Amino acid sequence: MAWTATSKPRNAKRGGGGDIVAYRMTASTTIYKGDIVRIDKTAGTVTGALATGSMATGDVFAGIAAETKTSGATILSYINVYTSGIFEFNTLDTAALTDIGKVVYQDTAGATADGSYCILTAGGGHDMEIGTCIDFPSTSKRLVRINGYAGHAGNGVAD
Repeated sequence: MAWTATSKPRNAKRGGGGDIVAYRMTASTTIYKGDIVRIDKTAGTVTGALATGSMATGDVFAGIAAETKTSGATILSYINVYTSGIFEFNTLDTAALTDIGKVVYQDTAGATADGSYCILTAGGGHDMEIGTCIDFPSTSKRLVRINGYAGHAGNGVAD
C-alpha cells in the first residue's frame, strides 16, 4: 500500500491535560492538527511522521500537533505539539482487551488523508513508538497515552 501524507486537519480526540512544546519546523512543510510529529535527526526540526520514505533510524517521536501550521522557505516557524496526554487513534489491526498496557507504534502502512493510524507491531516502515494503549473504544480504535514517549531519544524509530 502506498503511503500518502496527511492533507487536512483531523479531530485528535484528547483526554486529560497535556504539556505543549513549541518545536522549530522543517522549512516548506505543513503539519496538520492531530498529526503524529517527529524530530528529524538530521535537521533537528520537526515534521509530520507520515512520510515513510524520509523516516530514518534515530528520528524521534515529538508528540501530536496541537495546531495546523505551514512553515516558510526558511526555518523560522514554530509549531505547538502536545507531549503528553491521551489520544484516540484509528487502527488497521483489530483492537482488543489484551492490547491494554502494550506499546503502540505509528502505523506507516495505513495512511489516509484524514488522520494517523496506530498498530501494535512495528513493521518494515520504521514505525515509531508513540505510547501505551490504555483502552479501546471499538475494535478499530485505541486510546494511547503518549506520556514518556514524546521527545525522548530512546523512543524513536524502530529498526
